[in-house]
Amino acid sequence: MRHQLDFADSLRRQPVAVLGLLMRPYSIGMELELLRVRSPFVTSQKFDEISELSPAKRLEILIFAADVCSQSEAERAQSKKLLEGRFHWWDLRNKSRQFRLEKVWEKWNESIPKFVWTTELEKFWSYLCAGKTGPEFAKPESDTPTTPVGAPEMAMLLHYVRSLPKARLDEWGASELDFPIAVARYEYYTLLESQGKVSLKSDFAAQTLSDFAEEMDAKVASGEVKLPDIAAVQEKPEEAKCQV
Repeated sequence: MRHQLDFADSLRRQPVAVLGLLMRPYSIGMELELLRVRSPFVTSQKFDEISELSPAKRLEILIFAADVCSQSEAERAQSKKLLEGRFHWWDLRNKSRQFRLEKVWEKWNESIPKFVWTTELEKFWSYLCAGKTGPEFAKPESDTPTTPVGAPEMAMLLHYVRSLPKARLDEWGASELDFPIAVARYEYYTLLESQGKVSLKSDFAAQTLSDFAEEMDAKVASGEVKLPDIAAVQEKPEEAKCQV
């Protein structure tokens, strides 16, 4: 039931806070923004690659990523405009908002040292992995590929999301870039499967004997399953040879 449970989780995930910031559902726009700056969080395949970075670099990428993933596209665009803007003295409204935002940033920066960095890194990595989940593709039974290749996946997902009714987009934010990646993956690839363009792994596929054996070996090795002690085999005494 991996797909069913995972899809249900992707619709209503438990809230996650990193560096004191509440993370929003991991979206297409967040992925593209982290890709734009070549963040190791999206260019690395394993958490060990993040852990091997210098402490200063880990601090830098986590602060940036947590900030990105705590805001909607509209909020992030507005924050960038306010922080980088040069407003005239008569533009009191924007000047006041800029002042308040700078104070929020100062307060957040002052609170950052109290966090345990290794814990915050692990929390963000887990949040990222959960937010980028999706269905598993079945192994092709022929040499003819059925999965889409070539086009960037985020471009395909964005194209799908833009075809949805506005009411669906409003569930997640004002922009199609706010749409969660996990939800888009499940919906889009399920649609492609219904059209015969991809084959997804079934939740109810019969498990082969070799799969079961590998799974049990892994559980025994991890200590999750303990096998009973096997009595030592006693050798039988050598039988008398027949005398002719």
